[in-house]
Amino acid sequence: MDMVRTVRIIAVAVAVSGLAEIFAWVFDIQALKSVLPSMVTMKFSTAVSFFLSGITLFFIAESAHGRASIAQAVIPVTTLLVMLVMATLLASSLFGLKTGIEDLFVEEEAAAVKTTVPGRPSLVTMADFLVLAAAGIGSLFRYGWQKGHLYFSGAFITATGALALVGYILGIEYLFFSWPGVSTGMALITAFLFELLGAGLIMLSRVFT
Repeated sequence: MDMVRTVRIIAVAVAVSGLAEIFAWVFDIQALKSVLPSMVTMKFSTAVSFFLSGITLFFIAESAHGRASIAQAVIPVTTLLVMLVMATLLASSLFGLKTGIEDLFVEEEAAAVKTTVPGRPSLVTMADFLVLAAAGIGSLFRYGWQKGHLYFSGAFITATGALALVGYILGIEYLFFSWPGVSTGMALITAFLFELLGAGLIMLSRVFT
């Protein structure tokens, strides 16, 4: 199986997972929101961003395979939406504001586990999505450091996901970015999906010419 095809499969898996989480919020399926009731939920905005990021990764792979025309139409839309949502949430976190985007479509209960503001994802989750969106935009252009951009973007996303997974394994909340009063914890499912997205970007860095 060639590398581009593998990345396509990863991208579809991430997009479908994001879509499943969206349905979990819409239909209030607790088992899909978090692995256990005592664990951090994947926020609705995170689910939407994974759906869009899976699509983005798929079309980065298409562009790497020489089919750039459709990618040039799709990637700007998906990345702009991700950046709009995550940049707004990041600004609201940094400046202590509540923008309303946290509960624009669905509302999370006030007592949500390891959550600073209901509906607001981890600060590192926001950063990861912004890094991926930037990598998506960068993939539309041919420049000397494009492969490095994809590689280091993927490495950053993979590293944060791995750190969160280690945090869950060792039971160290700070490692999965649960910083009381500062940042919501990164959900276990979120960390796993970031591992996939990061791995996909790293693989594509070896394909782009």
